[in-house]
Amino acid sequence: MELFRHKKKYSSKRERILKIFTWIIAIVGIALICMLGALLPHRLLVLLSGGLLLLSILSVVVAIKGKGNSRVVSWGLGIAFGSGLAAFIGFVYTVTAYSFYKTSFSPFWEVSLALGLAVGIFVTVKWVWKGTGWGGRIGSIALCTFLAYFLIWLPLCHLNYLLDFQPPTEIHAVIEEKDITRHSKGLDSYEFEMTVDGEFVALEVDWLEYQRYEVGDTYTFYEYKGAFGEPFYVAEE
Repeated sequence: MELFRHKKKYSSKRERILKIFTWIIAIVGIALICMLGALLPHRLLVLLSGGLLLLSILSVVVAIKGKGNSRVVSWGLGIAFGSGLAAFIGFVYTVTAYSFYKTSFSPFWEVSLALGLAVGIFVTVKWVWKGTGWGGRIGSIALCTFLAYFLIWLPLCHLNYLLDFQPPTEIHAVIEEKDITRHSKGLDSYEFEMTVDGEFVALEVDWLEYQRYEVGDTYTFYEYKGAFGEPFYVAEE
């Protein structure tokens, strides 16, 4: 009996350590992306987020392969969660740098929604359908579709940039307005509002750029055609 209590206490302590370690990975990863956002090139930040995503996938594979060892599974899934969360935040953080135009709603929304719905239906039919009422089934499809949509849409936006190997076009425009969007639970965003070829552009810039330029100054940024045919502006390389 005493041995059982000792094992239970040890297991509980190990679980707490794992949870702390998991959140440390996530917080450090997110902090690195946010702090380096003003220092590193945008392309490098996107690749850093991609590296964290790759680490998450590899950790899941390790956990699956080592399913006979509870410690390997626990640590594998813990690292997968921490690095996966940091990668997702990184992709969300860097996707705001793209100022898409010539699109009525959002780039890649059709393919992202179609694939997301397919994933939602598959997951629900495979694991949720049996023993669940219609309310639970519909909720499962909606939730899985919503999550899959963003997990598909974010990489498509970034690959549209990363795989565009054509040199960008340099654009010069006069800053008409400077705007700050305050976020109570996140980093503030800074924008320059300009007009390019008669079209309004709200371009997100980092804090250093925002402080460096004033209304009336000419700002230089870049136009990309997009590897998948979705053109956009970006403030810096």
